[in-house]
Amino acid sequence: MPSISPVTRKAVRCSRETAWLTAQVTAQLIASTADINAPTPSAALTGALERVAELENAAAKEGRTIDYAGVMSLDTEAFCEAAGLPQAPATLADERYMFTLSGKDLIADIYRWCPILAERTGAAQVKPAQAVRLALRIHLLDAAGTLPYAER
Repeated sequence: MPSISPVTRKAVRCSRETAWLTAQVTAQLIASTADINAPTPSAALTGALERVAELENAAAKEGRTIDYAGVMSLDTEAFCEAAGLPQAPATLADERYMFTLSGKDLIADIYRWCPILAERTGAAQVKPAQAVRLALRIHLLDAAGTLPYAER
């Protein structure tokens, strides 16, 4: 009889902005589906990562790339304006939040994406918390039609 293995989980220390971004992505997913079950934070992040992959592929075909530095350089106020969201609480960046990733595929995707992002942005290292925040921001900016691109 096969054993049932527990769900793989990984805690990532993020800013509270990540929790707020997750709530915004989750709200969009709830509004756009007939499913009566609210998505988990990991499901919201998985959806965001899938969308980022689609956007990266489409941009590459056009000889462009997502402007990752431009996405992350926006302060919270400018980001909210660009994404068409209500202003976030001012204290988001000052507090910490533990984001728990659930599922080995999601965890592997995040950790696989970190060195790719480091290479593309010229950063020495991109940590999982930064990758999570970036994926959520890209998803929300794309939904608003304001995602910045750069030529390759």
